[in-house]
Amino acid sequence: MNLAATYEAVLGPHSRVTDYEWRLDHPESARQAVSIALRERVPLAPGFPQPGRIGLRPPAGITTLWPGELVARVGAGTTVAALEESLEPHGLALGLEVPDPTTTTVGACFADARAGLAGPGGILLRDRCIGLSFIDGNARLLAAGSRVVKNVAGFDFGRLHHGARGSLGLVLDLTLRLVARPPGRVAVWWACDREAIPRKLPELRVAWGHDAWAEVWVDRVSAARFGLPGPGIVFRQAGPPALLAERI
Repeated sequence: MNLAATYEAVLGPHSRVTDYEWRLDHPESARQAVSIALRERVPLAPGFPQPGRIGLRPPAGITTLWPGELVARVGAGTTVAALEESLEPHGLALGLEVPDPTTTTVGACFADARAGLAGPGGILLRDRCIGLSFIDGNARLLAAGSRVVKNVAGFDFGRLHHGARGSLGLVLDLTLRLVARPPGRVAVWWACDREAIPRKLPELRVAWGHDAWAEVWVDRVSAARFGLPGPGIVFRQAGPPALLAERI
């Protein structure tokens, strides 16, 4: 029996995307997939497959939502756009902005330490994650943190996974702090070279308002990714639409 047949027999034919890529539905299927790879000595890659590595897609969707606590447990395979769409009816949001939200997963943002163009207040996803579960290199299901926002149990080793690109294990889900979805949001871009920031930024703050909740300078590469004309400063603000209309 070849590897693809083995995975299909254990995970089921519905989990098969290609011979080198498998979709996981729950933690037990993830544990079995990693166990098979260990037994067969097959290198794995979280998410999409890589040259010489089998790709395992972690579970997707919101597992549990605590609206009153602004906390949700989310499958690492959930795309940013799908998560925001699911949170919108509850008046909540993650607030992480990436160039390709329909294809970028929350797990990928966490594993690659993607900050997006600017989250609310410039907060990184690492600071929003208060817990996660993962499969380690010995096919053990482990968890770190909890849904409690303030954890005094010592160093949260789950944070080690942030930016580790899946080298410490396959992240299955993350417990994230959310924010109340603002009634309106606007963003304004001004052309500005890096050398001109000390002079330009104070002028823009006066014109835009000192209560802008996020500002970031984007280089040429980031500007191209986000569809902006070129390098410059981006100001963002959330609030009532009537107030935001006065700022444009």
